[in-house]
Amino acid sequence: TQNMSSEVYTYRTPGEAMWEIVEAIRKNGYSLAGVVFDNQFAGKAHLAKLYQQNVPFVARARLNQKVKVGFEGEEQPTQLSIRELGQQYPPGKARYYKRFGWYVKRLEITLADVGQLDVMLIWLPDKESFKLIALFSTLDVGIQEVLAAWKARWDLERVHRLLKQNLGLSKCLSRSY
Repeated sequence: TQNMSSEVYTYRTPGEAMWEIVEAIRKNGYSLAGVVFDNQFAGKAHLAKLYQQNVPFVARARLNQKVKVGFEGEEQPTQLSIRELGQQYPPGKARYYKRFGWYVKRLEITLADVGQLDVMLIWLPDKESFKLIALFSTLDVGIQEVLAAWKARWDLERVHRLLKQNLGLSKCLSRSY
């Protein structure tokens, strides 16, 4: 937070912090196969930087994010939110990937200020129905590789949440080291 900012630990948004790490990796001569991150890091400005710098990425999209998609037979692309796009492609119109237990539909879209990339509409089983999440991707690999990268990241997130809850870290009031 800005209140906890200091000279050593300056305040940065999640997207700025992510970009700083990407630049540090590249500056030190390491090869970067791609970046996988959640939607709090996925502001259009940061996605545009990654896209312009040819850094492949997988990023969870916000469901209210507007994208342009070209449907067959239409001259002009249609602008829809990811949620509306998901309604066009429910689980019955998506492919089932047994390895993950998810229904997935991959589409090419245009994201304003970024460019053309893929969106993957993913239907996760949720009690008696399905829950929609979406991923933006510029990785030049198959759907299962993108899903495997995302699932690895998501599994870490779930473990982090479990540890945070069980250790009471979410209620920690410490404001200094």
